[in-house]
Amino acid sequence: MSEPTVATTATPPAAPFVPQVLALVCERSVPIDELIGPDQRLRDAPQVYVLRFPCSGMIKPSLAQLALDEGWDGVLVVGCAVGDCHFREGNLWARERFLGGRAPNKFRRMDQQRVSLLWRAASEAGPFLSEVGSFCDHLRTLPPNLRSDDGKGRKRKR
Repeated sequence: MSEPTVATTATPPAAPFVPQVLALVCERSVPIDELIGPDQRLRDAPQVYVLRFPCSGMIKPSLAQLALDEGWDGVLVVGCAVGDCHFREGNLWARERFLGGRAPNKFRRMDQQRVSLLWRAASEAGPFLSEVGSFCDHLRTLPPNLRSDDGKGRKRKR
C-alpha cells in the first residue's frame, strides 16, 4: 500500500512593491509630451502618472498633500530650471511654498520623504528620468502609503 498523497498548495511569491507616483509637471519644463504615452503615464516608468500645469507656480502644497491622502505613494513636483521660468518666477514661488517660505506653506503633516521637487530645463529629459527612477527606488524603501486615517482621504484604485 502506498502512502496517500497530500496536495500541497504553494503560495505564489508576493509581487514586488511598485510605488504609484503622481507627477505634477510644468508643461514648459521637461519635454513631457515626448515622455508620456496616451494614458498620461511615463513610458519609461509606467507607475508615474502625469498631471500637466501651465506653470509650477500653480502647484500648491495642498495638492501634494491631497495626493498623499488619496493613497499615492509619492508626489513629484517638476518645474522649470530655477531662474528659467517662462512666467518669470513661478518656479521660485512653488519652491518657496514647498520649503515653507511662502504662503500657503506646506502642511506640517506632509510626509516629506514622499515628496520630491525637481527643477529641470526642457533639454534635460535624461537627468529627469534618472531622478524619477531614483525617487521611485527611494519610495520602495518605505512602506506603501495607506490612505489618510483622518477621514479626509480615500484610497482609490489607480
